[in-house]
Amino acid sequence: MMTSITSKVVNSIFKFSNKTLFIDHIQGLEVTYESFGQKISKVMGFLDTHKIADGEVVAIIADNSVDHIVWTYGIILYGAIAMPLNPKLSQTEITYLTAHANPRLIVTDGSNHNSIDIKSYEREDYNLLRLENLLRSNKERSGGLLIYTSGTTGKPKGVLLNGANIVHNTMTAIESFNYSSDHTTLCILPLFHTFGFISDVSTMIFTGGSSVIMNVFEASAVSEISKVIRKYNVNSFSAVPLIFEILIKLKCNLNQPSMKFCIAGAAPLLSSTSERFFEAFQFEIIPAYGLTETTCFCLITPMEKIRYGSAGKPANISIKVISENDQELPVNEIGELIVQGPNVITEGYYKDDRDCYAVSYPGWFRTGDLGYYDEDNYFYITGRKKNMVIKGGEKIYLEDIDKYLSTIPEIRDSATIRIEKTLLDQVACFIVKESDNSNLTEEFLKHIMIEHLGKLKCPDHIIFVEEIPRTATNKVKIVQLQDEIRSIAIL
Repeated sequence: MMTSITSKVVNSIFKFSNKTLFIDHIQGLEVTYESFGQKISKVMGFLDTHKIADGEVVAIIADNSVDHIVWTYGIILYGAIAMPLNPKLSQTEITYLTAHANPRLIVTDGSNHNSIDIKSYEREDYNLLRLENLLRSNKERSGGLLIYTSGTTGKPKGVLLNGANIVHNTMTAIESFNYSSDHTTLCILPLFHTFGFISDVSTMIFTGGSSVIMNVFEASAVSEISKVIRKYNVNSFSAVPLIFEILIKLKCNLNQPSMKFCIAGAAPLLSSTSERFFEAFQFEIIPAYGLTETTCFCLITPMEKIRYGSAGKPANISIKVISENDQELPVNEIGELIVQGPNVITEGYYKDDRDCYAVSYPGWFRTGDLGYYDEDNYFYITGRKKNMVIKGGEKIYLEDIDKYLSTIPEIRDSATIRIEKTLLDQVACFIVKESDNSNLTEEFLKHIMIEHLGKLKCPDHIIFVEEIPRTATNKVKIVQLQDEIRSIAIL
């Protein structure tokens, strides 16, 4: 029987009480396991004082910090649902998400969302719930982590992960990467997603290790990352492939004695990136693959047998490759990946009736990603079944952009496509104006799209054309539009 999330956290707090758990590089402070325990006790006391019931939602809209982690774990262990949101979302997006989840409280780090300040739990003696009592309670059954991931219909999908999901995936990562109490990770990924939260934070809490918390990665901070690695003897960090490309290009000083490996996820890692990274820094990137719906990891590459181009082997999870007709495919045949396991959501999306399971395989989640496996059970991701790109580590569904463009009266027709064969995933919108006299401009469209969709969903290029090329069934001729882009020298 798997140990509960409460037991994992509380036992680590007692066992490693005087050891440093978090180094908040942003605020310049260190937090021991004992102090972490006191802080999450105060959060739970705060929630109790505000009469938060089991299973109710508490939203967190904040940048990376130890306080962010304290609130997340305090909420989960209390028995409520932590709902971290990207602080860079537009007000329209935040309004929709909070209306959908209906959080009882909203916690922020200073934003004006009619909320509670993230530091408020520290200002009064809310230490009303002792950690020892948690081990005798069943509250964690109601506690969970609610992550919203972009949807293809224009509405984000809520993924509700319970304590068992989190423990199973975190323990899988610990086993796969040989983590121990001597390990130190660096977190440069956003804490409102599961990759950094599981890979660089939860693994250290469970094992007695340490984690250095930085702001979400920006290219301007490359030199600071190397300083932090050297100062705190960091052993590993997780990142998306784009970040590794930037680190190579900007010649970040990662080749330091303490570094053992990095972990790649959120997008396919090219063999060329792996090779150039090793040549530059003399340690490996460990390729992995996962989804929010599977907590984090689905595939992890064996550290001693890295196979460039592959995303790894099943990470304590069952995976099948199926055809369009739901037939299970053999070795080396490309199809859609479907998954099942203790870290996979089993009740669909939160407050959403969209079907996400394979018809012929009840309980098997459809990833929407295409791939195959070889004779040694290494899996390869070959494409995205969903019409999606990744920008800044975020999944952006192009249907969301098209749906918004269709609401603008001055636009007669439009098509949004991904620009291929570039270092960065980019998006181009082709616009047909309603009339030749229209005053629509690229600057105006980008302004209103940032306002309504957020900066990440704003296209990189807006191209005005006379007509969108379509097939007889009204499907956009993407290849023809790609040629159009090349002809105007965007690529």
